[in-house]
Amino acid sequence: MRIVHTSDWHAGRIWKSRNRLPELRTVLGNLATFIERERIDLMLMSGDVFDGTSPAAEAERVVSEFFMRLGRAKVPSVVVAGNHDSPARLEAWGLLAEFVGVSTAEIIEEVEKFVQGGSGHGIDRVIKLDLKLDRYAPVRGASYLASPAWIVAKRCAVNVRNTDQECFRYALTAAVDRPAQHTERPT
Repeated sequence: MRIVHTSDWHAGRIWKSRNRLPELRTVLGNLATFIERERIDLMLMSGDVFDGTSPAAEAERVVSEFFMRLGRAKVPSVVVAGNHDSPARLEAWGLLAEFVGVSTAEIIEEVEKFVQGGSGHGIDRVIKLDLKLDRYAPVRGASYLASPAWIVAKRCAVNVRNTDQECFRYALTAAVDRPAQHTERPT
């Protein structure tokens, strides 16, 4: 069985005064093309379909168009509400969506069965596995990170290089004990 898992679309999100729906429409179009081309057996959307509990009509349209396309391709979908979604709204939406193969209601029962007894399925092969690794270098007290050149050129920030382990205490003190006068002066 070939499953595509996706989440966190946040349809209807406005970020820094920018409507993200045109981008999401393009991404979902590309995802639908991939699902059709690769003959995927199931599409699982696990949370945060929308960015809020009362999404705009255009956000619902973008999401509905995606699931209708999958329904025409006979690819069943399972949608689970996330913390940004309204479970009741998705369940009501699911009554119509079931006509095109999207299931929102039976997922709870299926998850409970899986948790109690396992799926009975095993992995036969892995088609693709992407691992993104990076060297872990934690910042410690008395570590110094140079400011980027563009910030230094603006002369708008002070980057103190201390030699002890007290930098966190200094930062807290500066935030909590703000002076009443001459706040521009480092103390």
